[in-house]
Amino acid sequence: YVMPVPADSNMFGCFQILLNTSIGSGTLMVPYSYTSGIGMELVISVIFAFVAYMAMYFLIESSQYSNSYDYYGIFKSCFGTKFMWILNLSIFLVQFGTVTIYCLWNGRLLNHLINSSNPIIGSNAFWSFLIAAFFIFPLTIFRSISKLESFASISTFFIIMLIVHALYWMIRDINDYGFDPDHEITVFNFRKYQVIISALSVNSMAFNCHLNLFSTLEHLNNCTRKRAHQLCAITVIISFVLYNCFGLFSYLDLFDKIGAGSSLEFYPHPNWLTKVTIIGVVIVLIVSSPLVIWAARISFINLIWKDKPSTNLKWVLVGGSLLLLAAFLASSSEDVIFFFDIVGGFLTPTIEFVFPVIFFLKIQKGAPKWKVAVASINLFFSVVSIFACLYQAIKQIIEATKGE
Repeated sequence: YVMPVPADSNMFGCFQILLNTSIGSGTLMVPYSYTSGIGMELVISVIFAFVAYMAMYFLIESSQYSNSYDYYGIFKSCFGTKFMWILNLSIFLVQFGTVTIYCLWNGRLLNHLINSSNPIIGSNAFWSFLIAAFFIFPLTIFRSISKLESFASISTFFIIMLIVHALYWMIRDINDYGFDPDHEITVFNFRKYQVIISALSVNSMAFNCHLNLFSTLEHLNNCTRKRAHQLCAITVIISFVLYNCFGLFSYLDLFDKIGAGSSLEFYPHPNWLTKVTIIGVVIVLIVSSPLVIWAARISFINLIWKDKPSTNLKWVLVGGSLLLLAAFLASSSEDVIFFFDIVGGFLTPTIEFVFPVIFFLKIQKGAPKWKVAVASINLFFSVVSIFACLYQAIKQIIEATKGE
């Protein structure tokens, strides 16, 4: 979807918009990535930050070559209208997968918070469907995204809330027990290859603002190419710092207690701050979901009905069906790693990293060799990352089938 941007924004205003679109569901998994070692996660995070920045750089370059100043326009310049269905399908799958992860987090976090022994109330599926049906669905019926734009600026609050919570517990536990009393800290742990692969998908989702780049640049004061590149760099750097503050503070407190999930699920002595933080995270996920559903629905309607006008009934039914299907998929498995490997490991980097590089390589005209070389390296790394995550996801499916 296109994030609303105030007209004639300064650099800071546009930065806020891109930062809010960048921060998302992958944030909760950053501490888990640190269990592969502090050095390992920082290296992976630096690489993805660079790849993400260069992808935005190549989008800007491609727009100059094609005289198209939006993602759809660049794609059309490269491949024509005949293949626009590929882009619509890709955007739909990314947004639908993101909503599925939101539903999964809602179920896991609320079930952890309630901690009921009842077989129904004590299940992730119950809370996923409850939140989807009674809290998210009513917010999906709006035809105009302007009705939802008031929710667009809460993502930054989301990450700050997580950082404050992690820092509080780290300071408190160091004061009570000392730093790393069980000597668990690691720098590089190559034996945790599954965590390393998952860290690829988590960090891929950590810099996801490429689709909103041009809608933001359109309103940037004096939008020269240099200022556009500066805006992208600032967004990536601040995102990197925020993610890794949260991940590092959480890891230096919990260490290997962090399992495959959100660090909020693994605090051994939750108090009011943890409970408030969990509730706050769920609220953020609830109000963010309609924005993602809005984009998924638009892409789906474009795929099926092309340019035909959509009735109110079709609008509501498509949005509701996508949401309930996402809740169903989220309830089908509690393995959050599988969903991240599919969405963050395959779907998201295709839109974020692969397409922008292909755009540039296809339409560049006499670009410096170093740009072509960097684009090729970006493409190679992105493809390797995608195949690694797909391998892990397929392996999980095979193991689950054998287990049954």
